[in-house]
Amino acid sequence: LDISMIVPAECTVAGIETALHTSDARIQLVECIDRFEKAEWGGKKSVTFRFEVYDEKGTLTKEIIDEVWE
Repeated sequence: LDISMIVPAECTVAGIETALHTSDARIQLVECIDRFEKAEWGGKKSVTFRFEVYDEKGTLTKEIIDEVWE
């Protein structure tokens, strides 16, 4: 799954990766795939992360993926 967000410029990629990874035990891999800043954004940047969801108990369903996404 991919998630894009606008965050304060002082937020680090490593900090966001850690927050995503620790938000749910089923998130196995998190990596930053894009980062973009514009001067007119006033101290903010856009970041996109890709993360993999894995459930060792069984096949992922739409409900499980939606739960992780929330």
